[in-house]
Amino acid sequence: MRKGLVLFFIAGALEGAVWIRTYDVGFTETLTSASTTSDGGFILLGSKRDSVLLIKLDSLGNPQWKKVYGDTLYPASVIQTTDGGYVILGKKGSITPSIFVIKTNSAGDISWAKEIGFSSSDTIITINSLTLDLASIIQTLDGNYTLVGSLFATISSISITSAIMVKLNTSGGVIWSRFLNSAFYHEFPTGLLQIPGGN
Repeated sequence: MRKGLVLFFIAGALEGAVWIRTYDVGFTETLTSASTTSDGGFILLGSKRDSVLLIKLDSLGNPQWKKVYGDTLYPASVIQTTDGGYVILGKKGSITPSIFVIKTNSAGDISWAKEIGFSSSDTIITINSLTLDLASIIQTLDGNYTLVGSLFATISSISITSAIMVKLNTSGGVIWSRFLNSAFYHEFPTGLLQIPGGN
């Protein structure tokens, strides 16, 4: 199998690069995002063919574990949760995509996985075609999760782009979902922030 290299570096505020690491990966593996973890390390999110790739690094960039999840899954973002685990957001499928959320423990083992689809029963409308673009997920102060993204749909020959927001409980069940349309029918959220006092 052909191999590739992933370059990952940490830069200090004043002194420049603190360290630089390269990793041998399979030709079908790509990394899309990285964030810090509570132990001073890092969590990397990416894809392996059509599956989710999650890699945990220590504070010096040394790999601690690597996990691959699912099939026809396309990851968007990952966060560390208050219990030391991780939540991964992404979409499943491409022709009729749906939202997927995976919760893991601190070792990357799956605690639960949920899929949220869009159909006439979900939205009380008939969707003829649909494109889904997910932006981010956060853990809210009540311990639950809220995700945001955009949905381009053709509904009865009318095309609209709507921001979507979904709140999940600690087990991944849907608490509520919202379609946030404007008069211009073009909404492309890129992030999510909980304000003080918000839930």
